[in-house]
Amino acid sequence: MLRARITWLAAALVAGVVISFVIPLCLLVRTMAEDRAVSATRSDAQSVAMIVAGVDDPASLPAVLAPTLNGRTTTTTVALPSGQVLGGAPLAGPAVTGGPAPAPAVFPEDSALLATVRADNRSVATTADDRFHVLIPVGIADGVAIVHSVTDMGQVTRGVYGSWSILATVGLLLVLGSVLVARQQSARISTPVVAMADVAHRLRSGDFEARATTTGPVEVVELGQALNQLADRIEDLLRLEREGAADLSHRLRTPVTALRLDTDQVEDPTVRARLRGHVEDLHRAIDSVVADARRPSREVMGGWCDARAVLADRAHHWGPLAEDQGRTTTVTGQTTTGAHPAYPPVLVGLAAQDLADLLDNLVDNVFAHTPEGTPIRLELQVIDARAVLRVEDGGEGSPDTVAFERGESGAGSTGLGLDIVRRLAADAGGSVRFEHAHLGGLAVIVSLPLVARAGRAG
Repeated sequence: MLRARITWLAAALVAGVVISFVIPLCLLVRTMAEDRAVSATRSDAQSVAMIVAGVDDPASLPAVLAPTLNGRTTTTTVALPSGQVLGGAPLAGPAVTGGPAPAPAVFPEDSALLATVRADNRSVATTADDRFHVLIPVGIADGVAIVHSVTDMGQVTRGVYGSWSILATVGLLLVLGSVLVARQQSARISTPVVAMADVAHRLRSGDFEARATTTGPVEVVELGQALNQLADRIEDLLRLEREGAADLSHRLRTPVTALRLDTDQVEDPTVRARLRGHVEDLHRAIDSVVADARRPSREVMGGWCDARAVLADRAHHWGPLAEDQGRTTTVTGQTTTGAHPAYPPVLVGLAAQDLADLLDNLVDNVFAHTPEGTPIRLELQVIDARAVLRVEDGGEGSPDTVAFERGESGAGSTGLGLDIVRRLAADAGGSVRFEHAHLGGLAVIVSLPLVARAGRAG
């Protein structure tokens, strides 16, 4: 759907932008946290070193440094020349519930790092075992004291995870917000487009009163206006076509009637019969053209009906003429008494008038191209979810002599009847084929797909 595609596109774009900013921000937060921890460690070590350097009596160092070392955010110790270690508080950082207690920062005398600091008498800042160490030697009265500040960088990193979760939450909220905004904006585009599609379907089904509502973005409004103008143009063309068909009927029937009257004046009975046959063929062709031109467009373009009921109605309609001509008419697969358990409805995707026209053209061809007394058989079957209508006769027709294009015929007629049959069947998704009839003549088989009543009515 258009709305879903627009929403997914907006979500993907915003997610890409958010990710491109959130990942660098997360790395920046971690770097800044580590930098702050390193700076705090250096600052604590330097401030304690200044205090140690300012004390003249080494014996008073424990009392002077006790409150200072306990108030530090980092773990700071002072190793005296005598080997005594002052401080040794737990490492700074949030306590881990259920985890092991942090080791005290007791600086061993034989430590290689301590030995290096004592030997070189210079400050050292280094990282070992995921901890940042700062060691500063300070000369006092009885030797060299070493100030040692240490920070657990692992605890610093774990504290960054909270900031990362906040950034991720903010990014997710931005993506969700963009999805909501995109859905609202896409609705302004998709809703009018869907409405116009519905109008187009209604126009296709013959409802020429349908018009699109011109709302939404400028482009959508322009599309709706173009669709409405197209509907107006179609309606005008159909009106002109119907007026032309009515005029054609009036202008053709009069000369045909005069020609029939003149034919009756011919004295030679053979010539008179031949001319009368030609006039009847012309009259039938005119009726077919006019009826096809004046067929209501909404019935041609949609609808559904019960093929069984239509077959019964047309068999009843043609019955008197068949009886007058001595034709035996056999009808199978239908009932003339409405609903019957043995004859359930057979719903096809053609309007009742269209299916009646289809059958009338086929039956009329039998009457026109077979001699009187030729039997006719009408049959309706349901095979593989399709309604199969079969119209056959006992004449001399053959599938090899049937022309299927407008204006062509294997029997000297215009071929309009079969062309109408073909188009009506195609409108319903069906097909037409010809076979040799069981009665000996031609069989026309029309196959139409079955439809559900609710689906067609909708």
